[in-house]
Amino acid sequence: PPVHEPGTPATARSEYSSLAVADCKLTERLEETGDTTHRCPGVANYVLDMHDSDARMSLDVIADGAQPQSLEFWSVASGAFSNLGPRVEWRYPAEAKQPNALIVRYDAFEQPEQPERPTSYLLVVKLAASDSCLVAKLPPGPGQNESARVAADKAQTSACLTPR
Repeated sequence: PPVHEPGTPATARSEYSSLAVADCKLTERLEETGDTTHRCPGVANYVLDMHDSDARMSLDVIADGAQPQSLEFWSVASGAFSNLGPRVEWRYPAEAKQPNALIVRYDAFEQPEQPERPTSYLLVVKLAASDSCLVAKLPPGPGQNESARVAADKAQTSACLTPR
């Protein structure tokens, strides 16, 4: 755990893990559709399954080898074609050994007239034993990263977003 001065409040911290295909293991490929699933290393006792289906991407969270928890980004965040950023940020409460939230870059291609210009959201995921879910979708703008960390640090008391 990080060391801090006595009398000063401990602060939340971050760790990062990769979603780069080169760092993940292909676990499934459907011949007829080309859909893929890659198992990506996480932190602590977590791993992530990264799904690419019909040019739309999402993640499943897997804790301690339990059943995957689908985050359904394609129905909750955006139904547009999408890509995930190259890494995820895991947020830990002060002095905790387990993360309690995840921040993911999510590029959604929502403007048909400008298909080369995605909208780059940050998605905040609440991590829980059996009901991990998306709790915030932050649009691009000044302070986006800081806002995502604030939302992540409050994720445990936030309601899950529902499909559009």
